[in-house]
Amino acid sequence: MKYAEKVRLQERGGYGRVSCVSLTQILFSEKKGMMDVNCKFFVGQLIHHRLFNYRGVVVDVDPDFQGTAEWYDAVARSQPPKDEPWYHILVDGREEMTYVAEQNL
Repeated sequence: MKYAEKVRLQERGGYGRVSCVSLTQILFSEKKGMMDVNCKFFVGQLIHHRLFNYRGVVVDVDPDFQGTAEWYDAVARSQPPKDEPWYHILVDGREEMTYVAEQNL
């Protein structure tokens, strides 16, 4: 499928729940496998973290965990699945970003 066809389908919601994929991500979708991922959240969406009770906005989506094993072992205490989407979140009221598994949003 050509890029322009993907964009038209995306605009009409032709990919169902994969609407979290931005136009930039569509360009790289074959490489990253994003078109096969069912994301619950999309870039620009406001979220609430279930465990740490903060709000934020999604600024990027990874189809699966892209961090290091060391970071995961040290930070991801709830041991969320690595093979599900992970989100880059800009935290409301702070100048920091977090990396969060989908199950925690």
